[in-house]
Amino acid sequence: MRGLIGESAGNLSVYQQFLSIFNDKSTSSGSVIMEITEGKVHTLSIHPSIEIKQMDLHYLQLLLFAMRHFPDLIPSTPRKEKKQAVPTVREKNVMRWYSFARLAKKLGFSSPNIETLLRDDPYEKAVTHFLAQMFPEYGIVGNPSSVYATTMLLREISQNTMNHVSASLEGQSSSDLSRRCGRPYENDHNRDITRLFIHNVLQELMELLAKRKLDESIDLRDGDDDEIRPSKSRRREDVQCSEPSAVDSSRFSTRDRMTSGNSVMGQCIELRGDDAMVDDVL
Repeated sequence: MRGLIGESAGNLSVYQQFLSIFNDKSTSSGSVIMEITEGKVHTLSIHPSIEIKQMDLHYLQLLLFAMRHFPDLIPSTPRKEKKQAVPTVREKNVMRWYSFARLAKKLGFSSPNIETLLRDDPYEKAVTHFLAQMFPEYGIVGNPSSVYATTMLLREISQNTMNHVSASLEGQSSSDLSRRCGRPYENDHNRDITRLFIHNVLQELMELLAKRKLDESIDLRDGDDDEIRPSKSRRREDVQCSEPSAVDSSRFSTRDRMTSGNSVMGQCIELRGDDAMVDDVL
C-alpha cells in the first residue's frame, strides 16, 4: 500500500494518508466504484437507506488487491504448507504494480507515486516490442490503432485469467480458522485469490446494513397493545428496499444469496456497466 503513497511525512497511518489523497468528487454522491472482476470496475448506485463512506469502500478494495497479489508486489510469499516446497520469492511484477496504480486512480486516489507508476504502460511496452520484432517490415509499431488494440487484448487476457469466483470465504471446519491469521498459507492464498473481491467480502454486511435501516424506519414502542407507529424521521414506505426473506440465509452459500431475488443488497443496489444497467447483480 505504501508503494502507492510513499513514506509518511508525519505520524499519519496508511489509512490517513490515503484519506488525504482521495478525491471524493471522483464519483457522484450516492455512488461507489466497485471492482467486480480483476481489473473491471462498475459504478453502483447505493440506496439512500444505506449509509456507506465512499472512501472506506474504495480503500478496502485496494487492500483486497494487495492481499490477492502481494507476492507480485513485494518480496514476500505465502506461508509454506506441510509436505510442500517452500514458495519462491518472485521478482517485482511491473504489470501488477501498473494495475494496482490504475485501480487506485479509478477509485479516486491520486499521488505522485501513482502518477509515476502510470506514466509508462508495461502492457503497451510489451506489445510495441513484440510487434517491432514480428513485423519490422510493415512498420506496424507506427500504427497507434494497432498498438492500442493489441494492448487492450493483452490486458483483457491477463484479466480473464484472474476472474473471481462467487463463493463463501469461510472455511469448512473450525480448524481452518486458525490458518487465517497473518500471512496466508499457500493453499489458502491460491484459493482466495479469485474470491477476495469486495462484493464477496461485504455481502452479509451490506444485507445487515439494509435490514438495520428497515428496522429503524419504524418505532417499536412497548405497550399493552404492542403498538407499532411510523417513525417521524422516516416512514416505512419511504424505504423502497424489500424486507429480507424470512428464510435463514446463513444456510446458503454466498453465490445463492447473491443471485437470490430476496437479496436485500440486490434490491438496494443497481450496477451500471458501460453498456447496460444490471439489477440484482449483488
